[in-house]
Amino acid sequence: MVWWLSRWMVLAAVGLGLVGCPSPPPSTPRERATPLVPPRPELGSSPDVVFPVAERFALANGLEVQVLRVGRLPMAHFVLVVRGGQASEPPGLPGLADFTGELLKEGTKHRTAEEVLAAVEDLGGTFRISTDRDAVYHVLSVPSEHAATALETLAEVVTEPAFPEEEVERHRGRELGRLALLRADPNYVAQVVLFRELYGDHPYARVDATPESLALIQREHLVTFHRDRYAADGAFLIVAGDVDAAALRPLVDEAFGTWRTGAATPMPVPDPPAIPARRVLLVDRPGSSQTTIQVGFVTVPQRDPDFPALTVAADVLGGSASARLFLNLRERHGWTYGAYSSLEETADRAPATVFSDVEAEASGEALVEVMGELRRLRTTEPGREELAARQGYLTRILPLRVETPLNLAYMLAQLELNGLPADYWDTYAERINAVTPEQVRQAADRFLDDGRAVVVVVGVADELFEACRAIGPVTRTDIDGARDTTPMPPAQEATRRPAPTPCGERAADRFSPRRSARGG
Repeated sequence: MVWWLSRWMVLAAVGLGLVGCPSPPPSTPRERATPLVPPRPELGSSPDVVFPVAERFALANGLEVQVLRVGRLPMAHFVLVVRGGQASEPPGLPGLADFTGELLKEGTKHRTAEEVLAAVEDLGGTFRISTDRDAVYHVLSVPSEHAATALETLAEVVTEPAFPEEEVERHRGRELGRLALLRADPNYVAQVVLFRELYGDHPYARVDATPESLALIQREHLVTFHRDRYAADGAFLIVAGDVDAAALRPLVDEAFGTWRTGAATPMPVPDPPAIPARRVLLVDRPGSSQTTIQVGFVTVPQRDPDFPALTVAADVLGGSASARLFLNLRERHGWTYGAYSSLEETADRAPATVFSDVEAEASGEALVEVMGELRRLRTTEPGREELAARQGYLTRILPLRVETPLNLAYMLAQLELNGLPADYWDTYAERINAVTPEQVRQAADRFLDDGRAVVVVVGVADELFEACRAIGPVTRTDIDGARDTTPMPPAQEATRRPAPTPCGERAADRFSPRRSARGG
């Protein structure tokens, strides 16, 4: 799924090799005589990024089309976006959007899957479908000289699927195998448990399909989802690359002009549950030499005025290998290969997460340090130099996001899906650089409050129980949602074992859960 790949692609991009490492380094704390981060070279100002202006037109059936003439290669990328990702799946059927999208590749009313694949290959192109929380993306990339045939093929696949019964069963088997592998991954388990707890009945709680939902999904469910979501007034088309809007318009009209309308009205979205106090969910993973820690919060949509300050706050906390979590857990203590935080850019209330795999013996100390860093972020303003460094990082990686036509198409789709203004990317650096130290602290206090955090810990439960109990009430659970009927309260003062005082926390209150949303 996109959410899973994007998280680890970001980590891989910085060359840290977090996936597949045998075990973290030894847990013996060590204070280094040299600075944790070498002096930064003078980088100068961040490069200016000018987001290209798309040419727009609409077909008579309401399909909105945007054309970006960008890039130096004779390629055209057609990105058909259907509003209706995981958030549009009916209750009890998580995974239906992705299942439907994947079955589009298994043949149309006129051609078999093999014939569709051969047609794409004959064009020298590639076709892929991906699903995220808010949309399904159908991407066909071909040499631009084949634009007309590519549009015809894309329209046929998207608007006239066959959903062969035998392919439904084959895909069900493949998905069950995929889930079986993922459910052995402690990070995947933690993600499923975390989002279920954070979002409750809100659709963002659905991270992936489940074995139960895969058993329930039948061909008629795919047909119904396709009927409700795949319509001209529920989609938009972005074309990026060596393309001309005037020349494309009749080709798009020929391919999609007869596409029906009638997309279903979006379903009402319930509010996520309130998290009035810190809670800890403990998942048993027998024999594990590492402990997976994930901490989560529900924040605001990307279009919210507080989002820039929250973005900077999350980056100060754990945006890269030079941010606080990494410097603390990895560089200072040597408990992990990496510790990070992330903030998703979503149409509804975005999840913010902290995540790390630590050596099992260091789990208790690592949990205390993570809570301490969260508390320090919301109680103390970052220094000017630290803030400037994080703002520089955020603005300097923006050119990497706009360096390919396909990336630009996705960013343009994001504007549409998340309700952002047309100049959002042009003014991105200005908004990030305008964030003040006090705004960072306020955003952290409002949205990343350690006293209202959901903490998920995956490892050997019997060995981790007291460490978890030291930071908050503990509930044992599993990936399927089975859980203790009553959470165990946090440890009493008399039973606490001495531990190093983490950054930003007093020794007397480092294990105490917050008693209110705002109070100390």
